[in-house]
Amino acid sequence: MVMGDRMHFVVEFCRLLIVMIFMVSAFGKSGKGHLRDFTDTVAQLTSNRPARPIARSVVAAEFAVVALALAPPTQAAGLLLAAILLAGFAVVAEFAVRTHRPVACHCFGGTDDTMLGRAHVVRNTVLAGVATAGFFGTVFVAPRAAAGLTLTAGLAAFAVAAPLVRWPDIRVLFADTSI
Repeated sequence: MVMGDRMHFVVEFCRLLIVMIFMVSAFGKSGKGHLRDFTDTVAQLTSNRPARPIARSVVAAEFAVVALALAPPTQAAGLLLAAILLAGFAVVAEFAVRTHRPVACHCFGGTDDTMLGRAHVVRNTVLAGVATAGFFGTVFVAPRAAAGLTLTAGLAAFAVAAPLVRWPDIRVLFADTSI
């Protein structure tokens, strides 16, 4: 692999990882009853502010990231939006940690009752870095990559995305279950 191919691989990996994460997140929150659970989480974090419009706006922005990051002319915009959202998510998680608010995550929809914590801050900060790297790579590296390289980057992104979105389930497997 020549240097240009490596850069294309990194850019495609970043872009596809972000697309996968946001796709799972947006569709997960849109599922049956999951938007209500996410809205409840937003309400706990925002005190008296209107939680429903905020929650719906977050989900709409997540869908926008997916659509923008997939379309070649708007990939940079999608990655920039993702970086901004992820930085915001990290700040919100840090706020929950610092104020000792026991708030359920519902980051990816579903019935996950994991409380927002330091792991969420780290995850969202790292993903914001990935989105930022993808943004700059998209802006400064030629946007077209060979199909085989994109497929390989997609498989690598899936290998990283799958455990990230299922982390609470994986963590339970390794939890102390002594009787």
